[in-house]
Amino acid sequence: MQARTSIAARRYAAALLDLAAQANVVPAVEKDMIELASMLRSSPELQGFSGNPLIARTAQTKAITALADKAGFHALTRNFLGTLAQNRRLPMLAGVLAAFQDELMRRRGEIRAKVEVAAPLSDKQAKALQERLSAQTGATVGLAVTVNRDLIGGMVVNGFLWGPGAKMWKTKPEQFTNRVEVAGLYWHFVDLVWIFLF
Repeated sequence: MQARTSIAARRYAAALLDLAAQANVVPAVEKDMIELASMLRSSPELQGFSGNPLIARTAQTKAITALADKAGFHALTRNFLGTLAQNRRLPMLAGVLAAFQDELMRRRGEIRAKVEVAAPLSDKQAKALQERLSAQTGATVGLAVTVNRDLIGGMVVNGFLWGPGAKMWKTKPEQFTNRVEVAGLYWHFVDLVWIFLF
């Protein structure tokens, strides 16, 4: 399911994170959001329910809060989901969940690296890649790993040039005037990651 991070989704996500920070319960709410995102990805029924505008507001509110109770979510998460339902915003739930993680990483000064691999990474490989990317970028890097069976081998890493590289593009454009050079540097970086890991 493709998550859309609209302006409204980002605002809801930022508001939830602000409330969680004020109540000092960010880790608990983060855990809930990760678990809910996993539920949403793996359940076509939940996707259909949350995205169906024909279901009555009260029915959606009752059902989503019951789900939160059953999952043992924090009261703040439960109330937030109820508010989404009351405001008829459940269709943007996937976008809110994605925006929450993006905003949380931004506030922590982390970079999200999207990694495509031909075969699933082991925990050891994922940790090694994360450490290597963190060392290369000078920032904490979070991995979003997806398996693409169409890849012949190896991996594709996106994120480096959209993190520190993007800042350098704005502050020192003379160093990045040639897009071909940028692409070449990117693929050299991928080659180095491949060599170090495998």
